[in-house]
Amino acid sequence: KNNFDGFKVISKNITSMDFGPISSLISNGLNSTQAVYLFDLLSIWSPTEVNTTFTGMTGSYDLAPDGTVSRQNWFMYFYKGLGEQRERIGNWSSAGEFHFQPALVRTTTDEMLKRELNLNVFRVVTVL
Repeated sequence: KNNFDGFKVISKNITSMDFGPISSLISNGLNSTQAVYLFDLLSIWSPTEVNTTFTGMTGSYDLAPDGTVSRQNWFMYFYKGLGEQRERIGNWSSAGEFHFQPALVRTTTDEMLKRELNLNVFRVVTVL
């Protein structure tokens, strides 16, 4: 439908996947999936309580009196848009939850697409 130099322009795709609020990831300097998992595991040993459940960025863990840790579940969130325009559109978890909001039907014009492309800064973030 709309081509710019041979590339089809599709806006509002999934832009990120998170295990928790992006602000928490940034403030803790977590820039990879491995860092997020390690952060959760290290956080488990911080509390002195036992017989409790610790909820981290990647899921929930049971802390037993004998010092063992068992993972209850995991979860992941999907977003569209970036920065202030970011909106959660889905989730996936070990509890069997999988949900995506249906895509809105958009009627676009070439002028609107050009304006959107000029206003929005596009960043690619890869979490390994």
